Amino acid sequence: MDASPASQMGFWRSVFSESDGTGSWSRIAGCFSLAAVLAWATRVVLFTHAIPDLTNPALFISAPYGFNLAHRVATAAVTKAPVQDQAQVPQPPQ
Repeated sequence: MDASPASQMGFWRSVFSESDGTGSWSRIAGCFSLAAVLAWATRVVLFTHAIPDLTNPALFISAPYGFNLAHRVATAAVTKAPVQDQAQVPQPPQ
């Protein structure tokens, strides 16, 4: 296993990029949203000694991905092109 800084940077670059290699604002925004929600939940637990309901924060965290997907669907509808999802599903042979 290669643990060099260059390979670790390549891993994190792939985590925050789309399948074509371009940067993904929705993944980066989701990461910052997750950090903010974790900080908020930790503060609530420390001060109130109660676990908060995490339903709305989960929607807050996933909102950037939803916006990105809606943009791709709208763009595909306007250009009449098929929507390319990040997960490539293999097609059976015909």
